[in-house]
Amino acid sequence: MVEYMNAIKKPFTDVKTLVIGIILGLIPIVNWLVTGYAVNVSRMVQKGDKKLPAWDTSKIVEYLVDFIKIAVVEIVYLIPAGIVFAVGGATMLLPLLSGDMNAVMAGLLGAGLIIMIAVVLALIGLIFASMGIQFMIKENKIGSAFKLSAILKKVLTAKYWLSVIVLLVYYFVLGLVLMVLSFIPVIGSLIGMGLIGFAGSTTMMTVMAEVFNETK
Repeated sequence: MVEYMNAIKKPFTDVKTLVIGIILGLIPIVNWLVTGYAVNVSRMVQKGDKKLPAWDTSKIVEYLVDFIKIAVVEIVYLIPAGIVFAVGGATMLLPLLSGDMNAVMAGLLGAGLIIMIAVVLALIGLIFASMGIQFMIKENKIGSAFKLSAILKKVLTAKYWLSVIVLLVYYFVLGLVLMVLSFIPVIGSLIGMGLIGFAGSTTMMTVMAEVFNETK
């Protein structure tokens, strides 16, 4: 059973780790370490260790490598959506250059439909990436992130979609927290963004690892 409440509370179980995560999450490029750290969290959960790990300076390179791997996987899965989106942009742009209003209206309509398809493809890509990343973590091979049939078996489960719904609600709540913190000039928004980056990624990777372990 996926322990949602424990996954949600997990980033807050150690103040020092949380503060470091928030600070790192505030700094461009350096915040890549937060994603790499979350991969390490997921790796531990897959092995049955659900504790929040302390930040380990000896793993900085590992955190960066894990971030790069995740970025590559997500980019590959988003390529189809990117291509379709580019086609939609061209469909809209070319009629505008012609100056023909009928062609412009037709182009806008066609572009809108194509861009909607691109959005759907992007969502599908992110869904596959969410479990593909878990396969990559499990087998320590970037190619394992593209085991489409095995990934499909996991995402076509009630447990996976329940987890997606829980995470969406969780991120919505984090968004509300960010709105409240934004009333504090400058520093409030920064803390909120750092919090979303660290707490959000830690909880998400914990939940996805648990779903990965419990689905076939």
